Amino acid sequence: GILFQAIGKPGIGVRISFLGSCVLLVIVYPLTLKFHEIGVVLAMVISLTISTPFIWVFAMKALKCQPIDFFKPFCFAFMNSAIMVFTVYGVKTLVTEINLLVFVLLILCGITSYGLTSFLSDRFLKYGIYSTIYARLRAIYV
Repeated sequence: GILFQAIGKPGIGVRISFLGSCVLLVIVYPLTLKFHEIGVVLAMVISLTISTPFIWVFAMKALKCQPIDFFKPFCFAFMNSAIMVFTVYGVKTLVTEINLLVFVLLILCGITSYGLTSFLSDRFLKYGIYSTIYARLRAIYV
């Protein structure tokens, strides 16, 4: 949305949103009748699965970048999130009873694993996230 407005072509975002809304409008009722709440979620996923690739293609054209450059930030975030989920799930399987302390420890485990994988991604794969965060924080306090 905002990218297309910034380059002076807001119609692209509107058309893609309209496509997603039309798909959602057509499939949400039948899927809700058949699968109830899961049907609503399924309709949203289908609608986004159909409209999102159009956003990607037009954004890559607008930014004049290659797919590898466009998807690189998404891949790092997805990789870090997946490692965090598997780490928390693995620790959770070791616990027999969930209470407040275990819940807090699982949250801390998730934060730690995400932070560590983000740090390693930045350090070895030259992602540059920490330099960006540092520059943003420096701009706030200066």
